[in-house]
Amino acid sequence: MARITEDDIQRIYQAANEQIFKGAGYGSFYGQYQRVMKSFDKFGRNPLPNNADLTGFTFITRPKLNLSTTSLKQDRTLMALSTTDPNSLAFAIRCYLDTNFASRPDISGLAKYSAFFEHRSPFIIPLSNCLSSISGWPDPVIDTETTEGGFHSENLTFAKGSDRLAGSYDLTLSFREIQGSIILSIIYTWLKFIDLVTKGNTVAYPEDIDARRLCYTCSIYRFVVDPSKRIITKWAKATGCFPKSIPLGAAFNINENEIFISSMANYSIPFTVNKVEYMDPIIFRDFNRLSIKYNPDLHPNYRDKKVVQVKHVAEYNYFGLPYIDTDQGLNRINFYAYNSELEDHLAKAMYDLEQKIAS
Repeated sequence: MARITEDDIQRIYQAANEQIFKGAGYGSFYGQYQRVMKSFDKFGRNPLPNNADLTGFTFITRPKLNLSTTSLKQDRTLMALSTTDPNSLAFAIRCYLDTNFASRPDISGLAKYSAFFEHRSPFIIPLSNCLSSISGWPDPVIDTETTEGGFHSENLTFAKGSDRLAGSYDLTLSFREIQGSIILSIIYTWLKFIDLVTKGNTVAYPEDIDARRLCYTCSIYRFVVDPSKRIITKWAKATGCFPKSIPLGAAFNINENEIFISSMANYSIPFTVNKVEYMDPIIFRDFNRLSIKYNPDLHPNYRDKKVVQVKHVAEYNYFGLPYIDTDQGLNRINFYAYNSELEDHLAKAMYDLEQKIAS
């Protein structure tokens, strides 16, 4: 009698699965997508699971407000940011909102040692981390026109095209505030500068004035991912965005029997948007080029020599900068960090463990 091998068992298992699926009307076990895409399901036995998308990632780019010392002196409130102490929150807010200031030779060296500011990122990281919801994304709509009725009131409706989402829209971003009101400070500084520059109390940087560029706008990238939290399934970009208001007045209201001001724990910020793009592959290129601009080591030609991909595990949360890998057509979002950062993290973890064991 011939001995049954593991390959034989595997073939029997596959054949059994295939026969069970076909007998139940589900089609081929190993060709479910092909059957649903190509052949009619006469018994309503579609075996494929419902689509499952996760909220994914939101990245808000940094504007280029003119927060130079001369500009800050035009307003008493903004003067609180006039510091070059890299370990102060005021310095971090100033750098996040003024990319020109953060890249100055005399400042960039200090920014590298800041505990609150990531100089190699083009994004306002605290806003991404504290964002709790975002709503108001417009739907693509085809405009139509209907002809006048004929003798029997018959008419015809035909398509006229759309605005291609090139109009102005409103998004609402809700944030979970952290102790110290950092989110409020960032948004209020942003609003204060917009007010000053539009009224002529201060000015934008000369290159922005010459280019007739709105220096106070940002872009918002939205990436929806699959259950692995790695593959981007849907993507969007909002361009020309800026905040319009902040519920600062609510901080001074008093409600009966309220000790903690609940309105300052979570609040919403309305943003104006001047262009929305959906599912355009160029969004990935824009995102990667922006990431490389602030950290050239993320470029694929240098990446293997300078940085490594961070493992997608909880232990390495808060490590790495994002880059989207489109080479294999998977649109996978990866995070990369320097070896020295990961080694320091592991060394500190081992030291802490040894100290706990010793105690």
